[in-house]
Amino acid sequence: MGMTVEASRPARSRQAMIFRCNTGCLPFALHAAGRIDRLTPGRTFDICICHGEEPIVVPGSLSPLDVRLIRIDTTGLFTGLRPDPVRTHDVCLRLAVTQALAADYDRIIYLDSDIFVQGGDFTALLGFDPGNHPRGGVRDIIQWRTPGRRAEQFRGLPISVPAFS
Repeated sequence: MGMTVEASRPARSRQAMIFRCNTGCLPFALHAAGRIDRLTPGRTFDICICHGEEPIVVPGSLSPLDVRLIRIDTTGLFTGLRPDPVRTHDVCLRLAVTQALAADYDRIIYLDSDIFVQGGDFTALLGFDPGNHPRGGVRDIIQWRTPGRRAEQFRGLPISVPAFS
């Protein structure tokens, strides 16, 4: 029982924008990654897609994006989460990504694969000094409606953090 990490290539930067997805979400993640890449000419950060056991293949036509594929296996690390293996693995990857990639990256921004990137300065975002707050998050629509709601996946675990994405 332990976490294993396999990557398609070494990290090329100490900063990364990271998506978590499976093959069903891959087109969305690649679309967002492409938008970030086009909005950041000469970018100095990695764009990564983290996944589980299911292999992810980036089409050759998108190879200029230089996406780093990272398989993270969290088997057995998060017992007690919901019994639904697909949802549990998704949550585990979200929780594990900073630990799994700590040797590669000093700064990570985790993004859901279903976002639409309109614009922004991603280099400035990665350079933002969060002070003594190493983690941040934004609410999903469900949490906007019920801000005190505790994520179902976290019930039964000894944490007191409300849900965020």
